[in-house]
Amino acid sequence: MKNYRKPQIWNLTYLLFTIFFFACTESEDPQIPAEEELEDSLYFDLTIDGKNFRTEIPEADLVPNTGFEKNDSGNPGINAMFYNFFDYSISILMNRDCGTEENRDCIDLIIFRSNPLSVGNFANEFTNGLLVGGDTYALSYTGPNISPDPSDQMISMEITKFDEEISIVEGTLSGSFYKAGDTTPILYPFSAKFRIYIQKF
Repeated sequence: MKNYRKPQIWNLTYLLFTIFFFACTESEDPQIPAEEELEDSLYFDLTIDGKNFRTEIPEADLVPNTGFEKNDSGNPGINAMFYNFFDYSISILMNRDCGTEENRDCIDLIIFRSNPLSVGNFANEFTNGLLVGGDTYALSYTGPNISPDPSDQMISMEITKFDEEISIVEGTLSGSFYKAGDTTPILYPFSAKFRIYIQKF
């Protein structure tokens, strides 16, 4: 009569070893500890004439209590994104060299407001112009005289978050711009979303 106990014991040993081995190996999808999660960042993401541009500053790289990014010396760099309580303006200035660093395209924009910022929808916001990727855009047409004159444009803004405790403003912009140098008054659709620092004086 054959003894079936030895194969059964071997199969049980193999099964227990397999369970123990896989239980002790690293998970294929490990949870990232909270202290290793990526830092929040400030960003300005815009689309104009179907072209997308995004700029971003990690909050950890900011000079304390400013919207300016540190350079190698620890002093404020040229890259900045902030809302200014003093004159109610929203300022975006990123990389004068226009895209020589990863994720940093040339953007220069200041939105001038007549009232303090708050959560809500706001029409008729104003800017002197937009510089992006080497192109200049404006709310007024500056090309050859035509009749009738093209109407001036305005920007609409929605503020979705205004948190003074953590010094952050979030929202969106939309509207249309004329492009400098165009011989005809073509309107370029514009939209943007942002998360910027609140700068107080």
